[in-house]
Amino acid sequence: THITAAYSNNAQTHNVSSSAQRPQNLEKIGGNSGNTKNITQTLDESLQRLNTEYIDLYYLHRRDFNVPIEDSVGALADAVRAGKIGNIGLSECSSDTILKAHAEHKICAVQSEYSLWTRDPDYKVIQQCRDLGIGFVPFSPLGRAFLSGVVRDMTILVSGHMRPS
Repeated sequence: THITAAYSNNAQTHNVSSSAQRPQNLEKIGGNSGNTKNITQTLDESLQRLNTEYIDLYYLHRRDFNVPIEDSVGALADAVRAGKIGNIGLSECSSDTILKAHAEHKICAVQSEYSLWTRDPDYKVIQQCRDLGIGFVPFSPLGRAFLSGVVRDMTILVSGHMRPS
């Protein structure tokens, strides 16, 4: 969850983005993190945790390949129509998935790992975003902190940490 505050002429506004997460107990909600029931549940939980009735940008954090992207985005479109969210974002999707999702409902932003080390979005994703008028949001632009100089000794990372991969 990301919260940014903007102050203008003593008026305070908050822009909030959040994402649908993979639930701890998949069997409890039907087995798929991208199904409509989970998306509705995680959105409602986000709204409650953030103590708000509206989220500006809500991401489908990871695509569930057991659920058609049109179904997942359809659930998010329902949330837009219900006034719970303002915009839909996707995280780490292919250009084909972005196109299918955007045909279901306007996508506002696509988030993917992008740095000097990871240039995969250059191939098709960034162009697809440009063609459809979708914002591209890079994450880990400093190579998961390697390029920041913070990580100097790989042995301090816990076993299974994502950085060595």
